[in-house]
Amino acid sequence: MDLNQSKCGILRITRNVQPVKSLYLLHGETIKSVDHQKNLRVTNTTHLKWSKHVLEVTSKVNKMLGFVQRSTFDTKDFLVHKTLYSSLVKSNLSYCSHVWAPQSVANLHSLECVQRCASRFILSLPFRTDNRDLMI
Repeated sequence: MDLNQSKCGILRITRNVQPVKSLYLLHGETIKSVDHQKNLRVTNTTHLKWSKHVLEVTSKVNKMLGFVQRSTFDTKDFLVHKTLYSSLVKSNLSYCSHVWAPQSVANLHSLECVQRCASRFILSLPFRTDNRDLMI
């Protein structure tokens, strides 16, 4: 089996401050070293931090949510919004989440921001509310 050298990379996962670097050759040429690699839509980094993956997921989900909001601007039906969110947005947001479960506050906050925006969309709430509207 032939490997495409442009798609190959070395991902070193270690806790060492100065990891051992060795050269790997493929068809007589050196394979480049990478600091992150995407495999099955999950981004792994050399330090096993999930910040890059969460950033990529939230970016993709925000784009998809914006597309759904723009394309259903005239529709105010709760069930339509909920179905579109569940099928298009939430499926991308929760893909392999048991593997990359975010543990830092910043990662949790960025994911919760997407879910808050989606809740406003599903319930057809305004983008912002004044405190006077909430007072009875």
